[in-house]
Amino acid sequence: MQSAPNAPSEPSRLPLLAGFRLSLLLLIAAVVFVLYVLVPTYASPNSRVYASHLGYPSVMRLLHRPIQVEVEPVQMRPMVRTIAAEGAITYLNEIPVLSEVPGVVTKVLVEEGERIQRGKVLLHVNPGGHTTRMFELRRQLTQAELAYAKLQMEWQQKLNDRNLTSKAVLEAAKANLHRAEAASKLAMEEYAHTLRSRSVTVTGEPPPLTSVPVATQKVEIVATTNGTVIRRKVQLGENLIDLRQPLLLIGDQLVFRANVDQRYAGLLRIGDRGQSYLRARPWVVIPAEVIRVAPYVQPAPQRASSNPGPPPFTFAVWMSISASVLAEQNLLRGMNGYAVFERAYTAPAVPESALMRYSGRTGTVLTADDSNHLQLKTVTYTGAENGWVAIESNDVREGNLVVVNGQTALKPGDKVIMRNSLQSIPTGDR
Repeated sequence: MQSAPNAPSEPSRLPLLAGFRLSLLLLIAAVVFVLYVLVPTYASPNSRVYASHLGYPSVMRLLHRPIQVEVEPVQMRPMVRTIAAEGAITYLNEIPVLSEVPGVVTKVLVEEGERIQRGKVLLHVNPGGHTTRMFELRRQLTQAELAYAKLQMEWQQKLNDRNLTSKAVLEAAKANLHRAEAASKLAMEEYAHTLRSRSVTVTGEPPPLTSVPVATQKVEIVATTNGTVIRRKVQLGENLIDLRQPLLLIGDQLVFRANVDQRYAGLLRIGDRGQSYLRARPWVVIPAEVIRVAPYVQPAPQRASSNPGPPPFTFAVWMSISASVLAEQNLLRGMNGYAVFERAYTAPAVPESALMRYSGRTGTVLTADDSNHLQLKTVTYTGAENGWVAIESNDVREGNLVVVNGQTALKPGDKVIMRNSLQSIPTGDR
């Protein structure tokens, strides 16, 4: 009698069971990996395949299925607008000093950079002598005519007292005396002005009326304001012929002049406070106050470039600098830098990630309409604060939903399902 084949022994089944369990575990791990790693990564806007031809939006678009997108509502938020403008240190006013008479410069008493007080004599001009002598002779002639008019009036007065002449003749003599007095006074003033500039009157000193020898004639040109001599254009011995050209320039007060973009016209006013920074003193923050705003816009100087393009249009703003800062930092005219102003305001805002294709203060955002389709909108951005960007647009308003991630793979007109980082947004709650 033949015996039956032997059944597999218990030890031989153990490797098969272990292999089955290992395969099952690998299968479960693979399913978990696909469900919790590959699928979320595939649908994540941050993945590399998201914007590809086989990415999640492309596949959902091909299947005519809505695409899940992350959105945020447009919110009214407090923002800070930062206004920055380049500029340089200059003088608030630059007063030209001119000569009132032609002549030769015989003495120069100031140099560039010198601090002067009002009334200080700046230079001497010798007007020559011919002009002065002519006015001197005219003065002597008018004085003689005045003396003769006085004698005529006195003689007519005596005749009238004796009833030897008419009243009309006496009045004519008085009128002639008045004319002679006026002519004498005018001649004396003309003569005085040939000997000294009218600028000396800022000190309250009257022009001299006494005769001066020709050899010592000089016209004193004096400072009409306190300030610093910032440019000296006249030299000793120079012959002054064109009286329209300034001899000196006096600057009164050092300030920071900033050239602000015309878009901010109306936002800066006298009394506003800001800060200025100089490239020569990068570690120093200079508090400043606006003391003058130009009421006009002009082209800014073009920079050297192969293709500079049209120059920006700016308006000037002058900012005061405290005397202590000027003294401590030894600031000089011409030092350049930039000024910064901050202005608080409230405006519609979107997350920074929602803004795309931005240039020149203009960008675009993707918004979802009432039928859950995407629309491309153009906005102007005016400032940024804490990850939000203030915008201006007639088409984007508070409460509208904007896409904040993965916009490069999306197209206007796409059907979407919306969610945000906190909770899903119902279709009708927008």
